[in-house]
Amino acid sequence: MPYAVVARTVRAGFFNHFRETHMKTTLATVLLGLAFLPAAGFAADKSPADKPTQQSRMKTCNADAKAKSLKGDERKAFMSDCLKSK
Repeated sequence: MPYAVVARTVRAGFFNHFRETHMKTTLATVLLGLAFLPAAGFAADKSPADKPTQQSRMKTCNADAKAKSLKGDERKAFMSDCLKSK
């Protein structure tokens, strides 16, 4: 066999092996990542139902400040304390 044919055959075999190995590694990585995807959803801590959201705290504190007819610096101080306490 001429050297060019042998070299081409060896080179082709090497690159096919490389492609196959690369494909298997990529597939294994993707499948492993997909296997842990549901676990990540369970690990993420959703806000508990008993803890009020920032928006609901703003609404209640705003209503309280309005009921007390607070204005200016008094209102700012009240809102700050109210949002920290809830």
